[in-house]
Amino acid sequence: MKVLICVNNSLRFCPYANFYINLCQKEKIDFCVMYPDRARLRDNYNFEVIRYEWNEKENGVFQLLKYREFALQHIEHNHYDYILALTTGTAVLLAPALLKRNQKYLVDIRDYTREYNIIYYFIEKKVINRAECVVVSSPDFREFLPKREYIDIFNSSEIICTSDKVNNDVFPIRIVYVGTIAYPHQCEKLMNLVEQDERFLFDLYGNDLNGSKIENYIKTNKLTRSVYHGIYQSAEKASIIRKADILFNAYGNNSPLLKYALSNKLTDAAIYKKVVLTSPNTSMKSMLGDCSFAIDLDKETTLDELYMWYITLDVQKTQNYLNNLLTKIITTNNNTYSIVKDLLLSKN
Repeated sequence: MKVLICVNNSLRFCPYANFYINLCQKEKIDFCVMYPDRARLRDNYNFEVIRYEWNEKENGVFQLLKYREFALQHIEHNHYDYILALTTGTAVLLAPALLKRNQKYLVDIRDYTREYNIIYYFIEKKVINRAECVVVSSPDFREFLPKREYIDIFNSSEIICTSDKVNNDVFPIRIVYVGTIAYPHQCEKLMNLVEQDERFLFDLYGNDLNGSKIENYIKTNKLTRSVYHGIYQSAEKASIIRKADILFNAYGNNSPLLKYALSNKLTDAAIYKKVVLTSPNTSMKSMLGDCSFAIDLDKETTLDELYMWYITLDVQKTQNYLNNLLTKIITTNNNTYSIVKDLLLSKN
């Protein structure tokens, strides 16, 4: 059989695709990945890719429509037994191909997108209801998605069980942002607070989506307690996280996108036994429970509260909670792996 994996951005920025790529490679399923190279990275891979060359000089919407035409024509002229549409935006964009009679496909949903738009939601609902399987990366997505059976998955690369332990007696307390720096305003607020408090340090590791902005902010304001380390290689991620005392995931809660999502920091916390800085009234806070601190970045005394929370953590209770969370993540993802594998192999 032949499987087409479709994403809607440069593949480097779609780590969730690795779950399906790894599955196809492990199960010896013939596959290729199609994507628009929006960041114009032209990365090389050890598997077949169909890359749409993005023209940054043209309007983004116009380029997206051209990619849609490119993708639909490719699918029309090539027979695929199964299409994996990652994520909702991809599924809506490629709806004409997915909704064709006898086309088998899966939709993987990683975020709240444009469910507020009537036309978008109408197409999304048709695509979701017609799909053989729909995978969601947060159980709370069920609150805004059409009613149907969904399969859960957690954002993660391959799970590696570690012997790391919770530690809350190291000072100064090092807060670490690791990943795509997509929320610079929240980072700037924390940097300003940390600069006035010798109990904390703030390290930022990530790609250059907003990295230069963060770096310039640190230099312009002559900050000494925050450091932007730049881009890191995936092999370096474990050592970076191990240096952290608290992982940063306080992106805000002012939109459904931020409220419902479960980020990679959830899995990172479970694997490496780290507590997390979150925003109040979010799915991340709810899932992590007492292993997270919901910070108010507009409150001057918030670091005092964070400090007292951190030094009074029940280490054994926190360790047990994160161990149980890791077990849940592994069990859930293994179950989803089996479901997807059976769906694909049954088409042989």
